[in-house]
Order: sequence, then structure tokens, then C-alpha cells
Amino acid sequence: MPDIRPIRTAHSIRVAVLKLVTGLVLLLTLGYSQLVLVYAWVVEDNIFNRLVSEEAAYLQQHYQQSGMVNPPRPAFMQLYQGWQALPETLYQSYLREPMRVEYRLEDGKTVHLQVLHLGGQPYVLLADVGAFEVSRELSPLLASALLLLLLLCLLVVLPVALLLARQITDPVLRLAAAVQDPALPVLSPGFASQFPNNEIGTLAQAIADNQQFLQQALARESNFTKDISHEIRTPLSVLKNLLPDATHDATHGTSLGAALSVSERQAFAQAVLTLEQTTETLLALARAESVPQQRFNLTELLEQILLQHYALNHSAAGQRLQLDLQLAEAVWVVANPSLCQMLLQNLLTNLLQYASEPEVGIKLSAAQLVISNCFSLPLPSDPLRSGQRSKASTGIGQGLSLIQRICELQHWQLQLANDAQKFEITIRFDAFSTLA
Repeated sequence: MPDIRPIRTAHSIRVAVLKLVTGLVLLLTLGYSQLVLVYAWVVEDNIFNRLVSEEAAYLQQHYQQSGMVNPPRPAFMQLYQGWQALPETLYQSYLREPMRVEYRLEDGKTVHLQVLHLGGQPYVLLADVGAFEVSRELSPLLASALLLLLLLCLLVVLPVALLLARQITDPVLRLAAAVQDPALPVLSPGFASQFPNNEIGTLAQAIADNQQFLQQALARESNFTKDISHEIRTPLSVLKNLLPDATHDATHGTSLGAALSVSERQAFAQAVLTLEQTTETLLALARAESVPQQRFNLTELLEQILLQHYALNHSAAGQRLQLDLQLAEAVWVVANPSLCQMLLQNLLTNLLQYASEPEVGIKLSAAQLVISNCFSLPLPSDPLRSGQRSKASTGIGQGLSLIQRICELQHWQLQLANDAQKFEITIRFDAFSTLA
């Protein structure tokens, strides 16, 4: 059984579900309350409008039958001939909104009116409904009742929402807690069976299968690193031991020296050193022990590599280069010296292979290392990606990819630029780099 630990995050799924359900209940309850209040006002106004309309129809019918203008039957209604007896503000409000039926007078009364024509004369039927308005008096009580309903809904919904959120999110949280360890913990064989038989269970089974596959892949890579370290270093040691013998035999004219010309011996030595460099680079990047860092002088390391790089000092391609060195006296960096040595060696190897003109610039300062050269071979579309190389290249497209991986391990920034057949590599150091 894996160690299930709670996940502490400000964006919990459980909190999100709880907020969603609670917010939805609040929204529905408030919407219902608003609908009830509006409905109460609308129903009451329609009742008054219906009474005024029916009374106006009765007065018109009576006038057509008898020719007389009778007063309204309800006591709260009055009939005025014209607008003279009514407040001027009421008439102005009617002119602005003739379709409106409810108006408020200056004394605070609420009236409903309807204009009708009897015998060609305008009459105004006015109903003072202030004494019959119920909604205004009952609004505080209705609002209190709706507020109480809202509180009751919250009291009922919150426990239900909490229980629902827990039931929904507990399997997800347990699954996330079980796999959140960056060390890739070993999951038990029945790991997926503890989760519900739904999408979460399917996800748990997929994670368990992928984790097992990754564990097997890591084991294979670990075994490969150990095996390759032993199997390649042994013949490399034999080849390196043959280098001085080949030189000695060539001096004394024995069979081995006679079989190899000077250029062939140089090529033999360069191939051995290149193979050793590549092997050390790949093994160092594959091992965790290559990460530890220390403070050292990068200028001194670069000068040492420039002097000891075999192809740069002994090959025809290296002899033709004219290095424009602008090196700060001492650039102290906090990094891994072995990886930095491999990085610089790969940069120089790229120079020897791709520089089309003798002029090469190498500038080292406290902030960055810049190497620039002319080139004639077309660049690949993504030179930093593993396996990318130009058609005319003789390599396998790993040089810049290895350089980028080493920079990432050192927390340095690698930047490439090319313009008018000039290629430039810039490596910016981290904040620990200082100029002594």
C-alpha cells in the first residue's frame, strides 16, 4: 500500500466542487426570490389595471346607452373631465409616457389612470390604489421569508455539497497523493483496485501500468550505463596504451610503425581521443553523480583545453584556424568542472568541423561565453534537437544537443544566432558567475 499523504494546495478540487454547488444553490435561490418579488408586484398592478379598465368600459357603455356620464362605482375611483382639475406634474408625466398606467403623485399617493372619451370630450378615470397596495406593506415580511428560505437552503445544501464533493474528489485526491512523489515510488500490484470502477479506476490502472513500464525502462538504462561503462572503457584503455607503442615502433621502424604513416597515426590518436571524449560525455550525462558543482576558474579551464585539444593543435583543420581570443583574466563560476570540460571540447570540435573561414572569435566574460565563426554548410531547421544535422555533415547530429543538455544541467542559457553566413553560440552563465 503506498503512502497516501494529503495534498495541500490553494486550488483543491474538493473546494472547487463545494464552491460550485453552493454558488449554484445561492444563484437559484436568489433568482427564485427575485422572481417571487417581481411576480407579487406584477400581479398586484395587473389587478388594479383590470379594475380600472373594466370600470372605464362600463362608463363608456353606460354613456352610449343613456347619454349620461355617471360617476365611477368604486369609491376609490374618480372621473375628471379634462386635465384641469389634476396636478400639472401628472399631466406632464402622462405626456412623456402615455402607455404607462401607474403614476406617483407629489403627496406620495399611487394612482392608476385611464383616458377615455365620452361625447367627444376627454375624461380621466383616476384610481387611488394606495390604500389597497399589499405588496409594499408585505415586502419586508416577504423579503425576510425569502432570506430565511435562503439560509435554510444553505443549511441543507452545504452538508450535502460537502458530502458530494468528498465522494467525488476523494478518489482523485488519493490517486494524486499516491503518485505525487517525484522519486517515482513503487506501486503495489493491486494499486488500482482500491479506486472506484469508473474513469478514476481506469486512470489509476493506466498510471500503475505506465509506472511499471518506467521502472523497467529505468532499470534497463541503469544496467546499460553500468555495462557500457565497463565494456567500452576496457578496449579504450587498450587503444590508449597502443598510442605510445605506435610512436615508439615508428621510430625504430618496426612493423606497427611501418604500417602507419604519420597522418594515419594522428588520425588513430584523434579517433581514440574522440571516442573517449564521447563515451565520457554520454556516461556523465547518464549518471546522477555528474550534477555536483563547485567554484572554479573557467578562464583557466578554457586555456587548458585550448592547449590540450589534439585536433586543434595537430590537425590541418586546427592549424588553419586563427583564434581571436578575448578572455577575462579570471571568470569564477559555480558549475561541474567535468561537464564544463566536455562542453568546451564539443564547442571546439564543432569549430573544427564547420568553420569555413580561418577567423574564429572566442570571447569569455563574467556574464557569458561567445564563440563565432563563418559557415558554408546549411544549418538544420532545429539544430538543438537530437539527431538534427545538415545534409553535408559527417556527424550524427548530437553535438549541439549535448551542449544544450550540459547547459541545462548547469542552469545556463544557450542561444544560437546566424546571419550572413556567420554562426554564433552564446552561453550565458547563472547569477553565481563573477569576475574576479
